[in-house]
Amino acid sequence: MTLYAVCMSRENLNPNSFTAKYDVHKLVYYEHTTDAQVAIEREKQLKGWNRARKNALVNSVNPSWQDLYESILP
Repeated sequence: MTLYAVCMSRENLNPNSFTAKYDVHKLVYYEHTTDAQVAIEREKQLKGWNRARKNALVNSVNPSWQDLYESILP
């Protein structure tokens, strides 16, 4: 699924989804790749990180934690 498709799904939110359960509605970080396998491996790597390390990654590129959703729209 593309980043755009993921963001668009927030309009048709599944009530049992992670987003609904934890009230997550901001896109504060993303990485671009054209290789699905690379994306999957990177996601697995990030999931293994602790919260502090993930926060540091977001802070390194988006220190104000602005919603980046508008920046990915066509």
